[in-house]
Amino acid sequence: MGLDDELTDPQCAALSLASHFAYGAAMGEIYRFATGRALPRGALSGMLFGMGVWSGSYLGLLPAFNILPPATRHPERLDDSGAPRVGRVARSTYSPFGKVPVMRQLLSRTAALATLAGGFYLARRALRPKSHYSFCNRTVLITGGARGLGLELARRLVDQGARVAICARTTDDIDRAVAELHERGGAVLGIACDMAEQEQVRSFVQTVHRMWGPIDVLINNAGIIQVGPLAAMTVEDFEQAMRVHFWGPLHAVHSVLPLMRDDQQGRIVNISSIGGKISVPHLLPYCASKFALVGFSQGLRSELQRKGIYVTTVCPGLMRTGSPRNALFKGEHRAEYAWFSIGGSLPGLTISSSSAAEQILEACRRGDAELVPGTAARAAVLLHGLIPGVSAALLSLTKQLLPKAQDSSTETYRGFESFSEWSPSVLTELTERAAAANNELGEGPVASVHDPDRATR
Repeated sequence: MGLDDELTDPQCAALSLASHFAYGAAMGEIYRFATGRALPRGALSGMLFGMGVWSGSYLGLLPAFNILPPATRHPERLDDSGAPRVGRVARSTYSPFGKVPVMRQLLSRTAALATLAGGFYLARRALRPKSHYSFCNRTVLITGGARGLGLELARRLVDQGARVAICARTTDDIDRAVAELHERGGAVLGIACDMAEQEQVRSFVQTVHRMWGPIDVLINNAGIIQVGPLAAMTVEDFEQAMRVHFWGPLHAVHSVLPLMRDDQQGRIVNISSIGGKISVPHLLPYCASKFALVGFSQGLRSELQRKGIYVTTVCPGLMRTGSPRNALFKGEHRAEYAWFSIGGSLPGLTISSSSAAEQILEACRRGDAELVPGTAARAAVLLHGLIPGVSAALLSLTKQLLPKAQDSSTETYRGFESFSEWSPSVLTELTERAAAANNELGEGPVASVHDPDRATR
């Protein structure tokens, strides 16, 4: 049979489906290369996608987009110029098969798509770690590891056989976290450390190195949350956020990098926020500093990847960690706490700290460039990237719904000082459960409750 010979019905159908399966496989590899995440069920999803395109083009739904038109075309489906008609056609005007010389077209198209899929597959393999990374017997340092997300990460790492060193500002938080982690049977070290102070960070890293050797994985998780209108924020608020979210991770990276370079291996995870992708009203110091962390983290990856050190930037959406109790609130602090804690408890829009921790460790293991945990967060980032004007308009509308600054007071209150009839309530039940589970309750109010440096996650 020559390339231009007519095909039998079964041959035409088989070649048509093969070309569309190749199309689906190519699209799946491009998606995985671009996002670092495989499609659910991998190759099967790609083939089903190709089958869907084939069916859609055959039904006349896709030719307008010129997406791999169907392999068989009946004269009844062509217009006067010979182009395929757009839109549905009566069932009597077409059949699933036909006899037209399409072998050359199908073979060339299938080969091109298979080559494209293979190229993206090889490129992805070349840019990814060569082996599956295990945390067993690794030394992992987690900043802000005594509460919230950091504690969830520490639990999983201990369960996987890692040696885990955590730090936080308060010894009470550390003591409770270390006691819990010891009960899980892990090797755990907890040290009080202010991540904004370079000497304390260097001392912390050196202590871990003396006890357990080089640090294999650094997870920069420590953070603060400052909530309130811009009118209530001061320059000091922005400086404080930058010290914790940017300078802290920078100090930690500088402390662990020499030994990672010597070993030609390592993992660094910088946990930013969706606020480092989209600036949210009433969170300006937080968002500005998280944007800085994202920029640093992305550039750091390009600098270090060829040295065997993989940097992962994590930008979670709203998480149920229980952290609102220890966040900082300004302006109408009770109203600010109410919307912040309720918003952080909504099912569907939020992700549990447990699920986020699992995704983060898997991304670290694979050496992914970036992770945005949470379906709602990924949708928001996509919307902002595609139509930033619409996204900005929606955020501006949201600002109109938030509490207004009633005076020029810049006094800071902790979350547990800002309770009202709205929060805690049934609307914040999920956040309250997370606070109890993730060491966010502490021992209750302390003497220096207005000290903003105490509100570290």
